[in-house]
Amino acid sequence: MARVKVTVVGRAYDLACDDGEESKVAELAAMVDRRANELMASIGSIDERRLFLMVGILLANDLQAAGGPGRAPGLKAGKMSTKEQEAATECLVGAAGQLESLAARIEDA
Repeated sequence: MARVKVTVVGRAYDLACDDGEESKVAELAAMVDRRANELMASIGSIDERRLFLMVGILLANDLQAAGGPGRAPGLKAGKMSTKEQEAATECLVGAAGQLESLAARIEDA
């Protein structure tokens, strides 16, 4: 299991991913960071929970518009292999855990 450090909206996160997937996770985190910064520029200050929820919805919309889960923007056409699906799921589960932890810290603040 590899670890990758990413920064989203100025905050650093340490994520787990499959060995060799570090650059892909970093690239995806950069997409989230770009979307988050674009959103903040257009609507102003927003709490992090809502920001991440809105970014997730925007990215899900992009995915749906591109033809569904097997065809995200920037990826080759066609279905994801089982290994790619498992890796994506693991990364999403890790990211969800990070978001839950962040949400808990925000609620406790």
